[in-house]
Formats: sequence, C-alpha cells, structure tokens
Amino acid sequence: MGNIATEFLRQTAIYWSIKKRKNQYGQREYNDPIQIPVRWSGEFTEFIDEKGERQVASAKVMVDRTLDVGGLLFLGTLADIEEEDFPESPEDGGAASIRGFKEIPSIDATVIVRLAFV
Repeated sequence: MGNIATEFLRQTAIYWSIKKRKNQYGQREYNDPIQIPVRWSGEFTEFIDEKGERQVASAKVMVDRTLDVGGLLFLGTLADIEEEDFPESPEDGGAASIRGFKEIPSIDATVIVRLAFV
C-alpha cells in the first residue's frame, strides 16, 4: 500500500504558482503551469482562511505538494490548456483561485494530507 495521502490522487489539474514579484502595474503574475495529481471534490466546504475568518469554498482539492494561496488550479491537463480556444488568461478559462491551504500531518508525522480550497 502506498502513501494514503497521495494514492487516491487519480485526477489531474493544472497549477499556476505565484511569481514573487508583481508586474510593473502592481498586478499579480503567475509562473508557467505544471500538471499535478489531485483529488477534486466539487462540494461547498467551510474552511478557515489565513486571517482566521470562516470562508466557504466551492471545492476542496487534495494535492501532493504545498501550493500558494492566490495561485490558480484548473481541473484538466496541460493538453486542455494548450488548445487554441483556451483563453490567454487562466481565470478566463475557468481556473480557480486558491483561497485557502491546509497541511494536516499524521500523528507520527510520516504522512501529510494537503488540501487546497478554491
């Protein structure tokens, strides 16, 4: 049996991490997209954001790595976003902003479950 935290990640998503610096207009920019394994649960879920405030996400996404709050996730593959009709802006193509992120270690800290809220 593999790592329980990742063995159920049988879907793929595209992830855009945040560039460390904003552009000349003060707007957020993203790094090149990468494809990652996920388990996307498209149900409304309450979570506590970085400010300690209760929020409601439209989906909870289990991932295999730490993601940036403010980064983008799109349920699909790199091939999907490389199609001619995919918009230049990921948000216009349906990518969702990561509004919250949580890492939950097991009691012995051998497994970490990572959840992104979009």
